[in-house]
Amino acid sequence: MLAPVRVLIKDILSSMSTELERGGDSPLDERDIFASVVRDLLALSSTSPTPTTSSSPTTSNPSSSLRDTLSIRLRALLTTARQRVEHIPFHLVSGATLRGYTDASVLLAVLFLIDGRGGWKDIVQILDRAIIVAGAVGSHRLEWVQALIAALQPPAHPHQDLNGSSCPNPSPPSPPASQPLFAPNPIPTPSTPPPLTTAPFILRSYLASGTHHPPWPALSRWQSGEYLVSKTGRGRIVPVECGRAYDDSGWTQRLVDWESFLRRSGWNLGPKGREDGAPQYLAQTSLFRQFRGLETDMALPDYIWAETPDTYKPPPEVLVNAWIGPGGHEVVSPAHTDPYYNCYAQVLGYKRVWLAPPDASPHMYAYTGQAATDASLAEEYMGNTSRVPLLRPALDKTFRAQQSTFPAFFKHVYPDAMEAVLGPGDMLVMPPGWWHAMRGEGEGPCWSVSFWF
Repeated sequence: MLAPVRVLIKDILSSMSTELERGGDSPLDERDIFASVVRDLLALSSTSPTPTTSSSPTTSNPSSSLRDTLSIRLRALLTTARQRVEHIPFHLVSGATLRGYTDASVLLAVLFLIDGRGGWKDIVQILDRAIIVAGAVGSHRLEWVQALIAALQPPAHPHQDLNGSSCPNPSPPSPPASQPLFAPNPIPTPSTPPPLTTAPFILRSYLASGTHHPPWPALSRWQSGEYLVSKTGRGRIVPVECGRAYDDSGWTQRLVDWESFLRRSGWNLGPKGREDGAPQYLAQTSLFRQFRGLETDMALPDYIWAETPDTYKPPPEVLVNAWIGPGGHEVVSPAHTDPYYNCYAQVLGYKRVWLAPPDASPHMYAYTGQAATDASLAEEYMGNTSRVPLLRPALDKTFRAQQSTFPAFFKHVYPDAMEAVLGPGDMLVMPPGWWHAMRGEGEGPCWSVSFWF
């Protein structure tokens, strides 16, 4: 193990040194400071004992003064980058700042592996932030971050189910309330996959049938919390939404411990059992870029290669996002629209889906989308989100009583709206512009994967 770590450190420092010597071919704030730090780390790595891992810390080092100086300088660089990210709108953050955020994080991890002082978990979480916040921008940066995390983590605790073949969290039976509650029509469920059209449909058991691609191992493996931790390693953090719906007052976002999040969402993980607290929802997150070990448990749906209209503008690449949270109606995604075709795969648990066509937009009572000094966050940024309280559990039996508040919706949208419950292995295929709301149903965790194409 030590030899690969030594090679990794040499590769990172040599590559960074070469890049910095070239000058301005890639943007980077505080370039001179980074160049000095890299030179010092190269000198330190050549004179220090064999690089350590988290399981074998080094207790003494003759270059302690240099180590301390490097730690202070790198943490100052990281703090500066974080402040720039946190205090201006993210779309205005420069690539140079994100590159500095990433490189300071990488070099702090290199220093830890050389030095061995401090806590490995703190460094792993710094590297996770480099992926989540800064995108691990720069040549080879994501590869380095992933390799450094693996080198820092202690060995996974052995357990009986590394392949997820015996599942302690089986998906519960389909909820009895599978009939539509907020729409008069079901979503079509053709028996064979139809061509891509302008209307949505659900393919039941598409992920499990094995007809069009091998069955997804995720359907069984991801039910095991121990399996998930074995693939991600310990000490990881993930971005979550805290609150029942993103247009509720008090809703916020934060980074939380991955294992604690799994317990809060319903996985049986370790002796602690399920955790309480405000609902947490990992939403629209490129989780598989962060946790590469889970990618092989699923497959790309065939539809992502389907022909689309000439006027359609697809994303630059297929965007794969994870959506994870508890069932039990704890989390609701308000009705909103997205600009891309979507294959929405249900892996674990059950999810209620409400749909309406794009031409419903004038009658959806969307937030204004207009900035104003007294505007709420929703009013300023959510012009594609509806105010109609769809899929709110308190209205399951009384939704029609909202007609006086949203008359245009009930006159023009409700008659054509559709609704269904997705179960494990089902896939919703949805064209761009369709209004959709979702909520977790039943007991236990709920995990979906979307493919925007």
